[in-house]
Amino acid sequence: MSVSIVTPTFNAAKYIEQTILSVIKQSYKKWEWVIVDGGSSDNTIEILEKYSLTDKRISFIISNSDSGPAEARANAIKNSSGKYIAFLDADDLWHNDKLKIQTDFMLKNNIKFSYTLCRELQKNNKYVSVILPTSSYFTYSDYLKKRGIYAFTTMIKRNLLTDDIINVWSKDSYDDTIWWLLILKKGTVAHLLPKDLGLYRISDNQLSSRRLYTIRNVYFMYDKFKDINILYKHYLFLNYLINSLKRHIKLKLFKKIDVIDSRLDLNWYLNINSSE
Repeated sequence: MSVSIVTPTFNAAKYIEQTILSVIKQSYKKWEWVIVDGGSSDNTIEILEKYSLTDKRISFIISNSDSGPAEARANAIKNSSGKYIAFLDADDLWHNDKLKIQTDFMLKNNIKFSYTLCRELQKNNKYVSVILPTSSYFTYSDYLKKRGIYAFTTMIKRNLLTDDIINVWSKDSYDDTIWWLLILKKGTVAHLLPKDLGLYRISDNQLSSRRLYTIRNVYFMYDKFKDINILYKHYLFLNYLINSLKRHIKLKLFKKIDVIDSRLDLNWYLNINSSE
């Protein structure tokens, strides 16, 4: 089974090399990687050129459009050929067995949309947080009210990512959520692979100053769905706020309780973490 990895980049030179290495080291080898760069002004392009010359599975497209990561992902999907699509951001990391474990899981269980457990890679690039809380599956009605699918952990059968879905995008931060909802609305169920297989890097624009902006985007996101009237919209939004608060409290408690995990470092995760 071939997997196409899609990644948007923009001034990603600080971390992109670590991300590239986490893909090249995958134990599963039947992948291609399509990267779409949005006009980086740092040396991102030089790094991409370096690795694309040594590994023909890696290709990149330089786009003059500045319409955000969703358009870049859509462009990458249209230029890919794999049976399954895996999403990866330019600063996140995969466990070395991520693709192997996830493809086996999907084939064995005839699953079309899966996501995995993951951890935060904290700002100092040294400490790895506890596993982020999520649910064992999501339907359309579930995901309207709560979140828990991290884009870089997902793998989706290509035929679910139809043009009417991937052509829906904006420059806002909720673009992947809209795609998941549009897929789930057609009756697909997203299933959790309960393995810890990725690191989600916390950057400056994902800290507290960004949270109000994200909440605002979620509120207006519901307007994109014609089946959601104003009363239902406020019911869903209230549920989203309550569930987000629960996840935040749970994560804070986990971080306080799980002293061992809070001391784990990046090298431990990438080199020693069991894939059993």
